[in-house]
Amino acid sequence: MFTGDTIFSPRGEWVAAVLEGLRDWKRYIESLELIRTLDFDLVVPGIAAAGQRYYELVEKAEAERRIDEILERLRRGKSG
Repeated sequence: MFTGDTIFSPRGEWVAAVLEGLRDWKRYIESLELIRTLDFDLVVPGIAAAGQRYYELVEKAEAERRIDEILERLRRGKSG
């Protein structure tokens, strides 16, 4: 899955790519909830730091757990 500006993984932790000026948090969260239901095993974020892998292999249960962590932080009003 190519996550583009939705999820990225600096230092191996999945985080939401919270874009400045984002106003529709409800739709952003809905998008993450939809991504959580998809069946994928390869994640390619939109960006990667120099020297970091630009992809990650992941099992469905692990992807769901990591996206749940992102959703929990966003719902508490914290950054991705």
